[in-house]
Amino acid sequence: MVLTYKCSSSISEGSSSGSSNISSDTASDSSMYVCQSYQSTYAQYQQQEIPFRENSFIGDRPILDEYDFIVIGAGPGGCVVANRLSEQPNWSVLLLEAGQDESIYTDIPGAVLFLDGTSYNWGYTAEPAKNACFGYKDNRCPWPKGKGMGGSSIINAMIYTRGKKEDYDTIAALGNDGWSYDDVLPYFLKSENNSIPEYQNSPFHSQKGNLHVERVRYHSSYVDKFIEAGGELGLNKNIDYTVNPDNGVSRFQATTLNGHRVCILINSE
Repeated sequence: MVLTYKCSSSISEGSSSGSSNISSDTASDSSMYVCQSYQSTYAQYQQQEIPFRENSFIGDRPILDEYDFIVIGAGPGGCVVANRLSEQPNWSVLLLEAGQDESIYTDIPGAVLFLDGTSYNWGYTAEPAKNACFGYKDNRCPWPKGKGMGGSSIINAMIYTRGKKEDYDTIAALGNDGWSYDDVLPYFLKSENNSIPEYQNSPFHSQKGNLHVERVRYHSSYVDKFIEAGGELGLNKNIDYTVNPDNGVSRFQATTLNGHRVCILINSE
């Protein structure tokens, strides 16, 4: 969409059952002021046919002629990179994204099941699988991928998890220096702001990062019964699965804040 706007000193007046205390001259002056202000900001983009929409809620600024850094893709990786770069006050950073802004719907955790069918999802399809995806045509499962400010963090299930210690150590043992569990744990701690009471003094959790983690606000009684049933089957109850996910059962740790989805974009501002 290309912005178009034309200033005019005249105001068309239509019939109205109500009355107004604002004179036509005052309204005309106000209209011209808004128009001129608009043109001073956007005229250069109109001439270059650059689509641009200012969003005062997230602090968009006019596009500059040049930047120190241009980050393409406002997914979890791109947002974090742009955020880190913008911490330097003298650096200019442009973050580009093909998708749209978040909405009230992407903030609602319960809407997660519906977001895959919206324009917030690129709508990819996986390659045919021999031993999976039997319920889909040609054994090709849908492969959701977020398209919007925040990337897949605006459509995912908001389950905070890290993976197994052994997997990281295996990656490092294969020759990938810096990928052992002891190497990556400081970065998990740097990013995390965990408000779950029983983890406040845990050496595996932090309250200093930008990514907020909490329990799901709605607590069904069936959850407790499910955990008890797992214990009767020999599973460890109420484990911290971000530390040791084996042979246990517990409630989710969710990337939400006060019951609202927390995407990477919000944390990067």
